[in-house]
Amino acid sequence: MEITEYNSLSEISDSRWNVAIHGKHADDRDKEIRTFFNEHCDYVHTFHYDRIEMQAHLSMDVLELHDIEDSLKKLSGLKIVIDATSFDVAELAIICKSLKTAGISNFDVIYAEPSEYSHDSTNGEKNFNLSESLLGFEEAGIPGISKAIPTTDPKLFIFFMGYEGDRFKNALELSEISGKECNLVFGVPAFKFGWDKNSLLSSARSILENSLQDSFLFCGATNIYGVSRLLEELRHKYQNETFFLVPLGPKPMSIGAIKFLCDDKNASLLYDHPARSANRSKGIASIHLVRGFLS
Repeated sequence: MEITEYNSLSEISDSRWNVAIHGKHADDRDKEIRTFFNEHCDYVHTFHYDRIEMQAHLSMDVLELHDIEDSLKKLSGLKIVIDATSFDVAELAIICKSLKTAGISNFDVIYAEPSEYSHDSTNGEKNFNLSESLLGFEEAGIPGISKAIPTTDPKLFIFFMGYEGDRFKNALELSEISGKECNLVFGVPAFKFGWDKNSLLSSARSILENSLQDSFLFCGATNIYGVSRLLEELRHKYQNETFFLVPLGPKPMSIGAIKFLCDDKNASLLYDHPARSANRSKGIASIHLVRGFLS
């Protein structure tokens, strides 16, 4: 895995791929990436996971999750790029794990940072409106990606903290975890100076009420490799635990978590399928290009 950060898409204008796969658009970043794909890829496919029907849509094809692998095998030998910007975490996990199962590990992933997240201010505090609705956390909600939470078997919940405190609170209520079974990973340093305090302030009450003050870990909010390495270090320490990865924070942290998920047989994704708000962010900042994501 080789990761390079660029200031703009124009800096990778000499790159070309045979196939690009992207998700639904939510803001300007997604649209810019799609335009870039149209100019630099031979074929562009859309991918969407319907959580209610538990079906995937790959361009015009409607697939059961167990059929995605066979459909993707047709792309073997081609140069592939995945747009993490426009996917939610579940979709990105499904497409990456399906590619690996299909025997395709040497694909690229691209992600564009926002210049600013949309928010309202109340009494000096920022309220981030990143999701229009939440379907809620559900054990084993994504076949092949999620597992049921065991009652007695050893387990470890690893939260990648974000700006939506209600999502963190909901996850705690479902899992009923103890402090010994929990790690909270904060993105420090953040995308921008001062952004790190937003994730702490949005979840402070839940952290105090559940006595999780001693569960903090830190990794750079844009450090994809760092998150993957952090999880590998935790696995070395907790060899028998089922890892439940709960990605609530910055997408680069989720990308690193998904790499670990694809490689670790005893890891599971716990996710609440938020409906992304339209225009949830403004502008486009740094571009992260991961070459050979699972190779």
